[in-house]
Amino acid sequence: MQNKIEYDYIASSKVIRHALGPQAADILATLIYKYQYWESQGKLNPHKGLNCFHISINDLREETCFGKSVIDKNIKRLEKEGLIQSFRQGLTKPNLYYLNKDKVVKFIKNNERKYNTWRQGIRSKNSTKSPNNTLMAHSGTSSRIEMEVQDNSLLNTTNNKNTNNKSTNNKNTNCVNAEEYYEVLYDKLDELEGLLESYKFDCLEDDDECVQEIYIQSLFITLKNLIPDFSNYKMSNKDRKFLSETLDYPIKSYVIASKIIDNATSILNGDKEERFGNLFIGLSQLNENISTKYDL
Repeated sequence: MQNKIEYDYIASSKVIRHALGPQAADILATLIYKYQYWESQGKLNPHKGLNCFHISINDLREETCFGKSVIDKNIKRLEKEGLIQSFRQGLTKPNLYYLNKDKVVKFIKNNERKYNTWRQGIRSKNSTKSPNNTLMAHSGTSSRIEMEVQDNSLLNTTNNKNTNNKSTNNKNTNCVNAEEYYEVLYDKLDELEGLLESYKFDCLEDDDECVQEIYIQSLFITLKNLIPDFSNYKMSNKDRKFLSETLDYPIKSYVIASKIIDNATSILNGDKEERFGNLFIGLSQLNENISTKYDL
């Protein structure tokens, strides 16, 4: 008997994710799905000589889990690339969208070689370098950050000694895990950045404690999934404090995400103790040191 899949997925192009980012790719994938649906129903809406379709901003939010500001920003980016066009219909009506299928196909073809080169580079680096060094070399961000931060052992951040979220595994076993999970960690970089960015935009619109709690829970799940031994961890009060502070840091989301992934890699590599709090090491100091210098 086949198991029923009970979850919805957004199947976005890896090439577009690499070229324009995961948010733009997921929004475009949603628009493509809606276009195909209305086309199959014979209900495309002629507008200015184009076959358009409608979708409300709330439907886009529901489908992508992004905030309005994130959607607006990435719609403009997709329009700038010529992949879509949007048309306002009035205050009470949803926008109309035109999907330029030919340009989408051309865009993917034009960026496919760059994506494959990047992908091959990731695989080759993974086979020749340790995970921690590979991530540092590839991200570009982490190298700059490390120049601004003192040795992690001196930072006044998160030993998290009051939490039960500590693994007792021998750290020598982590090196094997790091090799196996490196690509998973790097894939999580975009996911983590997107989550942090969505929170910032959503909370600019709605300072709702329920919304904040949803993001705290989502961030906790995302972070504990970085390390296999963290899978059974429960959120402590101290963990909640670190999560809340991380969401509210004014520095750019990719900087925060890169630092957390570096810390996760160090944990798997045996360079840091297996504590959940060690994922946050350096963030507080990093926020103080580079937010002004780099205008983040």
